[in-house]
Parts: sequence; structure tokens; C-alpha cells
Amino acid sequence: FRAFVTRVLSRTPEAIYVAPTMGGDAGTIVKQIREARYSGIIAGGLPIESTEFLDTAGSSAEGVMFTSPSFDTDAAPAQAFRERFRQRFNAE
Repeated sequence: FRAFVTRVLSRTPEAIYVAPTMGGDAGTIVKQIREARYSGIIAGGLPIESTEFLDTAGSSAEGVMFTSPSFDTDAAPAQAFRERFRQRFNAE
């Protein structure tokens, strides 16, 4: 991922959102970002929650922010969506 990391860092980002599908890949990317001396914000989704990410990133994982969509499944909008989904796809 080093070429990609170099390209991203050449744009001097204020923050980087890491979005691979596997925790090990996320760990490698974050480690390479930190090795390139980037000290800004790094965040990511579900792969960053994994043990594989932590094992691969090691101390480079320190300070990385985990993001995840969250919503109340009992709220009226969620219930309305659920009902429309059931009607359209005849499934849960």
C-alpha cells in the first residue's frame, strides 16, 4: 500500500479515513501512514475494530478513531424502513 499512502500524503490531508475490507490491510495501511511520519487524524470503520487490525498495526494503532453508523432500530424512521423493506422484498 506504500505507493497509495505516498500519493495520499502528498496532498497534505488534515485527516485520513482508512476503508479496506480486512483488518490486516487496515493495520498495514495505518502502520505505513505512521512510518511516513503523518501525525494527523486517522479514522476507519469496521476493520479497525478487529484484533487483526490491532495485531498488524501494533503501536501505530494508537489514536486511530473507530467510526460506525449507529441508529435506534425502534425509532419511527427505522420501523418505517423495515416495513417498506418487508413489503417490497417479502423478507426480514
